[in-house]
Amino acid sequence: MELHVSASTSDGLPLFTLDPISVRLSSANEASARCMEPLTSVKGVELQARLVDEEGALICDSGPVTLCDEDWVCLSCETASGGVPSRLLSIARECTDGWTLFFDMKERSDTASVLRFVRIVKSRVRQAEHAAADLRGQAEAEAEEGVVAPQVYRPLHCTAVDCTEPESMAVHPKHSLLLQMFRQPDARLLKLSFWNSIAQGKLTVMQDPPCAGWLGTCGEHLRNRRSELDQLGYSRLQQLPWSQAGVSVQALSDTIDALKTQGLPPVFIFMYDQVWSLLLQLFDLAAQILDTDAVEMSLSVFAWALEPDAAESRVGSNFGLPHRDQTYDDCHTQEGHLTMLTTWIALVPVTHDSGCMYVLPSDRDELLTMPDDPCHTKPDEQGVKSLGEALPCDAGDVLTWRANTIHWGSSCTTDRVQPRKSMATMFGHLGTCKANSISKDALEAGVQLDTRLRIILRTLLQYKVWYPEFAGLSL
Repeated sequence: MELHVSASTSDGLPLFTLDPISVRLSSANEASARCMEPLTSVKGVELQARLVDEEGALICDSGPVTLCDEDWVCLSCETASGGVPSRLLSIARECTDGWTLFFDMKERSDTASVLRFVRIVKSRVRQAEHAAADLRGQAEAEAEEGVVAPQVYRPLHCTAVDCTEPESMAVHPKHSLLLQMFRQPDARLLKLSFWNSIAQGKLTVMQDPPCAGWLGTCGEHLRNRRSELDQLGYSRLQQLPWSQAGVSVQALSDTIDALKTQGLPPVFIFMYDQVWSLLLQLFDLAAQILDTDAVEMSLSVFAWALEPDAAESRVGSNFGLPHRDQTYDDCHTQEGHLTMLTTWIALVPVTHDSGCMYVLPSDRDELLTMPDDPCHTKPDEQGVKSLGEALPCDAGDVLTWRANTIHWGSSCTTDRVQPRKSMATMFGHLGTCKANSISKDALEAGVQLDTRLRIILRTLLQYKVWYPEFAGLSL
């Protein structure tokens, strides 16, 4: 096989075309092609890699990759002897038939970026041809083998996630494992039978694509919720008919418990169809609340499952530090209109004792609209907590707050109540979600199993500052 790598400016002017690079896969179905080509242009740069067989037939094509694409992952940071910082960045492009192409680039602030390597990975799982529109037929055909083949790459408009460790910390072995699995997913985790064996309450994997439109909430009700957001900074959506959308929050809760027995944190609940169906229902509600025609959903998703009086170190345990998800400028227009909100879904009844959420109401937040103040992003913990408002809620309730609202979780203080289980993400006007995001249309088309797994792995890397030891994760 040969790898062809080229670069051009955004208006099509060629920058370089490397000589064809002979490629032979290792026993791990991987190969690396050394490039070491500087990326010098006053205009935008587009990279492209194509893999062809011995007869010149195309095997896979990355398509154009720009330095401004939002799914670059920072693998490491370092400082040269002269004090100049640099970063090693990587981006993945999933192609047909299980092929994935990775571009590794070194970025320095004082010189041009350098394309160091293009890496090729061939998925170990069995490949098959399926009609993308017939997800049910696909799932039934592959269930016989128990393995889902990665599908054609669908751009998700992802933002670079910083996957580095703090300078004072060595890279944790599980950090390296997650990065490796992000590039080459473990075939065991792509087996339908594995996830079906864990599922509770008839949860499914890769069956029916999700359908929207089941949560018919009247416009006046949503306008009231928006009014609460404007006045208080938070609101609630209650008594939502999840069963009409084919979603059982009890089944989601029970499956999180079952995942734990397999050494998998709560965030792995996002492998199941019903989670994506639940999130799809929120698109239209979020759009109405944000007063826009369409929204996108952040894929920096997460889930929590607390334990009574447990140390806050397991992945998915409480995070009790008051914080903002975004600064004021990041989630408001120049005219002050809200463009992004956090949605938090309770999977069990949540009380003061079981670990409810707290928010700082807008009228008590002196720095709400002052993003340049250092304390805007690092609020005083004791001062904020003394002014916080508790938000107990029922299972299935959706709490929403402005993306810049200060909030935090509380611990479960007794074993006499069911500890909090919940999950969350953000919705925003199109183009506002800095994190990797997905549109309503893309979600309705279905999120493939390997994409779900990578979303989860990426999230675990992103939240490593909360859970640096990855306690509770056993892969």
